[in-house]
Amino acid sequence: MSARAHIYLSVPYRGTKEEIDERMRIVSDLFSWARKHGHFISSPVLHHYTFNSTEEANDNGDYWLEYSKQTMHMLAGVDNAQFWLLPLPGWEKSSGVAMELGIARALQMTMRAVAIEPNQNFVVHKLLWDEATGSWDFGDQIK
Repeated sequence: MSARAHIYLSVPYRGTKEEIDERMRIVSDLFSWARKHGHFISSPVLHHYTFNSTEEANDNGDYWLEYSKQTMHMLAGVDNAQFWLLPLPGWEKSSGVAMELGIARALQMTMRAVAIEPNQNFVVHKLLWDEATGSWDFGDQIK
């Protein structure tokens, strides 16, 4: 994983204040890890978290869904654009994550999933769509 990537990070967002705070701590750690590896990351969750009050954190999300669409289309035209999923609890039920996965597939972006190991290290895997089951699978680790 030596080539510098331009990454769109997909993360489920909605939840209690405590759940959101914990997710954002993990996202912040991932941003630091990716930066150390020379990657650029864009993710609306950090903007949403930064700019919204607690009362607005669980709004209907229309603005952020459109923001996600626009950001992904911009990134798709950049060399080594990648879509990374951080599969935190709730990702399978997240309408935002589902939309982002669909857009990434349509744009034919390189797709990855980021696992968190027990020692809190991040490991990047291929993210694969299984047509037969209609579900996402985590493939081989990317070195």
